[in-house]
Amino acid sequence: MNTNLSSEHDLHATPTMAEWETLIACNNVDAASALVHTTPVETVGEALGWAVNRNKPEIVAVLAPYADRGDLSVFLGAAAEWGFLGCVQVLKEFCSEEERVYALGDAAYDGQMEVVVYLVTQCDPKTYQSFGLQMACLGNQMEIAQYLYPLSNPQEAIADLLKLAPQNSEAREAVARIEHLNNVAQNACLRAELSGSIKPARVSKI
Repeated sequence: MNTNLSSEHDLHATPTMAEWETLIACNNVDAASALVHTTPVETVGEALGWAVNRNKPEIVAVLAPYADRGDLSVFLGAAAEWGFLGCVQVLKEFCSEEERVYALGDAAYDGQMEVVVYLVTQCDPKTYQSFGLQMACLGNQMEIAQYLYPLSNPQEAIADLLKLAPQNSEAREAVARIEHLNNVAQNACLRAELSGSIKPARVSKI
């Protein structure tokens, strides 16, 4: 592939996926910017997936405006799951808040704390019965669950998981994890109340 695009043929020919694979591997943003205008939308979607998979946020930024709407949502979730924050930051601009919530769940389930911390600033963690908290507990990612707990509605999360619990052991385990976090929070509140009500003893002078 002529990545310098020095000929008229390069500027007007329909790029192949093989060409996109080459320029993505080289992170050739200039070539990507020139080729994307003549790339069919199906190839744009395939190239976008290739770029996300290889954590190339600069190429993702070139392709995303030309991609199919459905592809953008799918690849946002994939980038979140893999912990590719740069790609998440690009793709979230093209996705709805609801789609960002699902991406938050993907990141939470797979333990991608950096992405979780970012996405809670881009959506409401309480959406879909605190989906992020549910997914963190389903994935047994307790550090993330502890982070999301005060930002979530734990009782709604439990109620939603209980719908699956009779047939799903993982859902039952997730409910138990949220209930454990409830107990931890209640005990912390109790300790704070007790420490506030107990005054230090006055030491008398001899």
